[in-house]
Amino acid sequence: MRIFLSLILLSMLFGLAACDTADTERDTPLKEVPPPVSQAAWVTAAEGGSVTLDDGARVDVPAGALTTDATVILERVTCDGYLRHPDFAGCLYEVRTEGGAMLTGRYTLTLPGPAGELAGDGAEAQGGSCVLGDGAEGWRCQGDSAATDGGRVTATASRFGAFSHQRPLLGGGRAPTLVGDLPFSACEGDLLGEWELVFVVSAYDMFDLETWSAGLEFDGCEPFHFLEVFTVEHHERIIVSESLQPGMKYDFEYHHDDDIHRFRYIMPACLTMHELTCEWGCEMTDGVCRCVHQVLQSNGSGGDYLIEDVEGGLHRGSLATPTLQTCVLGDTLAWFDETPAGPVLKVFRRK
Repeated sequence: MRIFLSLILLSMLFGLAACDTADTERDTPLKEVPPPVSQAAWVTAAEGGSVTLDDGARVDVPAGALTTDATVILERVTCDGYLRHPDFAGCLYEVRTEGGAMLTGRYTLTLPGPAGELAGDGAEAQGGSCVLGDGAEGWRCQGDSAATDGGRVTATASRFGAFSHQRPLLGGGRAPTLVGDLPFSACEGDLLGEWELVFVVSAYDMFDLETWSAGLEFDGCEPFHFLEVFTVEHHERIIVSESLQPGMKYDFEYHHDDDIHRFRYIMPACLTMHELTCEWGCEMTDGVCRCVHQVLQSNGSGGDYLIEDVEGGLHRGSLATPTLQTCVLGDTLAWFDETPAGPVLKVFRRK
């Protein structure tokens, strides 16, 4: 089982609020969670049917939605890890059939509040809640998700698979405060294979942009007479395979390319102040000197070994390096690493 540093990851993704009141409201203790459970029901294609769990999770299959009569199963897979916090996602559920039936229409899925805790029927609906479904493009919010009284959320689906209730973060815009390392038992997908980068969250100086800042040549012009912006296009692909080297768990291969441009917008007053003209890749347009320069274009590749320690943690090249945190959910890989430039969170999609 992979252990994720939930506090670090969530803080990176959502940031921290400075308001003590918000902290008090959101530092909610973790809830006791219901155990895994499943229910099955025989559903006919002609009449439809439903399956309900003890926490209020429910599947309603309308008449004509199945190609043939079948056993429909609704399972609460896990409520483990950071899913347990009431401000975040709910339990993980799976809907499937036995008997070879396929869908010809949509069924309705109703999920309870986070951690399987069903609020009273008088509870106010949470706007912005959605049913997350795991499909070919990864986790996506079902388009017709609707919050209802009692903390529930409903949506329709045209396929069987895994689903969860994603609630919006409460006022204050910060992630829940979690303490310690929390296991997320659904993070046990297959790390082997080829992966391509979807997005990266990292320290600003990962690309060493400080060395390309404006410097003193435009001192005194900011913020009204000079603006500098960088765009970074970063592509990355990694390949993880079983290692044949003694003591090594995986072989790790990576390929990347970067294309960084600098955009400068300079007003005439700034040019006059520094006795400059609009030239060298710049053009005067609508009274503004606009400059575009490619400051870096590079590509490279390399490789390393991933070593597994006695607790199952992975390390790059040596056990002395920081533990590499990985989480594989289907065809999505979250990769958290401590680098010399600071912590880096990358999300990959399986190729």
